[in-house]
Amino acid sequence: MNFRNYFKSSVFAIVSAGLFVLAPAHAGSYEDFFRAIKRNDEKAIQQLLSRGFDANLPDEYGRPGLLIAISEPSERVYGVLARWPGTNVNALNSKGESALMLASLEGQLDLAKVLIARGADVNKTGWTPLHYAASKGQLPLIRLLIENHAYIDAQSPNGTTPLMMAAMYGTGAAVKLLIDEGADATLKNQAGLNALQFAQDGSRPDAIELLGNLNRPKPAVAAVPAPRPARLAPTAVPAAKPVLPEGVTAIPGTNIVTGSPVAPIGPVAPAAAPAMADAVTREVPAARPLQPMPPSALPRARVGTTPIPGSPDAAPSTPPSQSPVRIPGW
Repeated sequence: MNFRNYFKSSVFAIVSAGLFVLAPAHAGSYEDFFRAIKRNDEKAIQQLLSRGFDANLPDEYGRPGLLIAISEPSERVYGVLARWPGTNVNALNSKGESALMLASLEGQLDLAKVLIARGADVNKTGWTPLHYAASKGQLPLIRLLIENHAYIDAQSPNGTTPLMMAAMYGTGAAVKLLIDEGADATLKNQAGLNALQFAQDGSRPDAIELLGNLNRPKPAVAAVPAPRPARLAPTAVPAAKPVLPEGVTAIPGTNIVTGSPVAPIGPVAPAAAPAMADAVTREVPAARPLQPMPPSALPRARVGTTPIPGSPDAAPSTPPSQSPVRIPGW
């Protein structure tokens, strides 16, 4: 045996031995992986992943390990797989479902946040995570997906929208939330059914009431005429009278209002001042000083006459004893 043949045979033996050893090991890891998922054994999953096991391998039914863990649910395992850098968060099962769709269906809010943070597709083609969240009335998931720009009127392959799914399978609260967020209740799927008809087929009275109120025509409201501005009655403005010179009452030959010819009117004499004004304004002469009258100017009393009572000439009531009576100073 030459050296070349010996070398070839040695290499073949080593490779064959390695394959013989690795094949059972791979087969055992594969079974251990899915067994650990069922048991919710996150430590076993971490050991397999650290040894290089592919987290994206599907089981015999075409289901990736992450989707199996969500469906179980195995919370500790799907928490490990969702955060593992090698896990494809957009991997689909044989039905075309993603991990985010299943998380939305089951109401697993924290998991959905992790998946979205890792790039999970919110608006995948066909059935979307929002369809799944709406069909179960998962309000927190509906809000989360809308906040992350989920298309609210996304259509499935047959034209069904999330609002239709909520109307037939979800809750009245989910229907109201989607309507408040702008979902179009007038859309129809390929069978010609709208959201109200979905609710009627599903015998959902709360959804029927909500959607029925949207489709019911609103009563016409009579237009109230605008108030007209108040019209003010015209006010007669007296004609302006010309300013006439003092002492003249009219322009000669015309009427100052109508302008028609009239007989000329002469100047009017000024009215007499009242007598009282005359009395007030008349000059009063200065008072003369009183002069004493001389005694000779006074009349003398005569005997036998009756003097004025109380005067100096008046006699007492008894007969006088002497006659005539002399008044001193006379």
